[in-house]
Amino acid sequence: MPDIPPVPERHAVERLSRNDLAHPGLLFDRYFPCWSKRSGNIALDRPVSNSLQKYCNRFNTLKNKPWFLEKLSRIHEGLQGIVQENKGREIEFRLTGPLAIGLGLDHPTENGFVFDRACGVPFLPGTSIKGLCRAWARACGKERHVEDIMGADNEPFTRGSVVFLPAYPATWPMLGMDCICNHHFDYYNMPYDKRGFLRGDYPCPLDIESPVPIYHLALRAETKFVFRIMCLDKGASYLLDRTEALLAEALEYYGIGARTAVGYGTMEPEKPVEGKWEVETLKGVVKTFISYSHEDEEEVTRFIARGAPFGVTPWRDKNDLMPAVGQSLDKEIQQALLGEDIAAVTLFLSEKSWNSAWVKKEIDIANQAGKHVIPVILDDSEQMKRQLDEWLRPENPIYIKATDAKASKSWISAIINEAYADMSEDVALYLGFRDSAIRPSILPESWNRMPVFDLRSPAFRLDESHDQDFRSWNPESETEYSDMEEAVSFLRRTLVSAKNIYVTGLAPLGIGGMVGKYWDRGSGPVSVITWNTYAQEEWRVERKNPSDDWSPETGKMLTLEDDRRIGHNANILLGHFNRIDQFETALSWAEAQDELKIGRAMRFSFPSKINAETAGETAMECALTFAWARKTYKPNIIYWFAGLPLALMPLVTHLTRATGHIVFMDENKATGAYTKAFTLV
Repeated sequence: MPDIPPVPERHAVERLSRNDLAHPGLLFDRYFPCWSKRSGNIALDRPVSNSLQKYCNRFNTLKNKPWFLEKLSRIHEGLQGIVQENKGREIEFRLTGPLAIGLGLDHPTENGFVFDRACGVPFLPGTSIKGLCRAWARACGKERHVEDIMGADNEPFTRGSVVFLPAYPATWPMLGMDCICNHHFDYYNMPYDKRGFLRGDYPCPLDIESPVPIYHLALRAETKFVFRIMCLDKGASYLLDRTEALLAEALEYYGIGARTAVGYGTMEPEKPVEGKWEVETLKGVVKTFISYSHEDEEEVTRFIARGAPFGVTPWRDKNDLMPAVGQSLDKEIQQALLGEDIAAVTLFLSEKSWNSAWVKKEIDIANQAGKHVIPVILDDSEQMKRQLDEWLRPENPIYIKATDAKASKSWISAIINEAYADMSEDVALYLGFRDSAIRPSILPESWNRMPVFDLRSPAFRLDESHDQDFRSWNPESETEYSDMEEAVSFLRRTLVSAKNIYVTGLAPLGIGGMVGKYWDRGSGPVSVITWNTYAQEEWRVERKNPSDDWSPETGKMLTLEDDRRIGHNANILLGHFNRIDQFETALSWAEAQDELKIGRAMRFSFPSKINAETAGETAMECALTFAWARKTYKPNIIYWFAGLPLALMPLVTHLTRATGHIVFMDENKATGAYTKAFTLV
């Protein structure tokens, strides 16, 4: 018996195609009227364009059939209910070009299409939408920045926090027919010795061959799709904001489906998208453009590393140029040099930079833009001296020698001066992030008008491979904390006009505490204002002295939950923890450290929900616990452990002074150990 595929008889196909309620997807996939079986032989009707056009005409009439419209409406109602239950998001996009989806599926016309199995309407699977977002992030060089949204691509068994639901047309769409023309059919299909066009002895494709059109279905432009996303953490609306913005950008510039290289699948939102998908959305970060010869890269990197902790961000091609579609390197660098956030250009001069065409070009652009150039001398060659004379020619030259002990601080001071940050009364400090998922610091519009100093891990800005994950960064030694404290102290001495210090980010608590230590209430008329990323609001305290008569019995915000004697030593462990397990972990670690000599341990709990109205009073009572503990128990040293919100930490240290010797011990989340971060005396 011959092996005959299960192809339906022609009369069965024709009868089904006349049925008004026939499923259009099933009709296309299994009963498409372009093939027939006669006497056991299978034949493909040619041309298939006639059958495709008939199918499109029939499909487009279904917009007048209540049965199909009702099925599509029920799909939307079901998905809408899921989104509302999970506090998700619906975004409507409009096609700006045709859409072809599923062309790679098997079909006798050589191009398939994707139809929903419930009602036969074309749709976009959630996996395709998610894949598009990841592909766009990868093309922009920011794939790591969306791991919280969709999971890590290189780690098994990890999932993202955002769920991508399938996208359906808002109303019954209109199908059309398009074609792909193969201009070199003979070249690709004929055997070598049968190819008729030769150049010498080598066959080559030529445009004299007859084109062979291959037809396919496509949704027409202007079709509207409803995209739906939701988050596993119902309260993390910022993730939905970022995802919505990422999706809008991907659909606009990349497109979805097949043939995107020729304009298929592009969409634009019906309403403007407000969110941002970048990790940081801070404006006004003080930056310096790094101009150097790549032959000097090792020396340049060492110099930048010395100045990196002090908060000025170096713009460097290795770190900041991302692969942008259609952008030239010239244009990217020129845009960076002309950017308002570039306070000055740092020019590394050496014998090697004399021969660098890029360095010369960058200096020309900087001079045209009126950017101040800060020369850093790497050697004492004649070529270096010629560069100073011919490229810069300053009347009162001020040069920085890279080998000087104070070179890095002189460099940062010069940039701060060029940014006029030392004259600003309002300054923002960005502490970075340290979460299992990146949470961007989206700031009030009023914060964007001030200079911003980036105090996150210095290694973040020196990582050229982007292989390191700084979302869970913790300083691993007292030396690292000491370097960060030196940076904060330096900024305190340099930003002489600052009256309002704005702090944001999700760094380790020890880094946040340093800010309040150096801009404390004894520093004159200085206020510390923090931004709580979770609540999206400002927290601040009033400038007033703490009360001397506070006690746990009179406190409104804090409660003394544990107070235990654990030895005869004079030192105290004081913890601000809501969770007993966190306190017990800290206590167990401290008891194992003989040099701490802990004699008493106590735990204060704070409100589970703190807002802008209660933050100031809570911070004040946290500061008062130290004065109360010293007056009551007279310890030599108070070892402070805490699980406070980061936005509260600078406010507490801002208020805490003249209360004796306090050592803050910060937890390393990766190891569970604690490290001395800073001391209040």
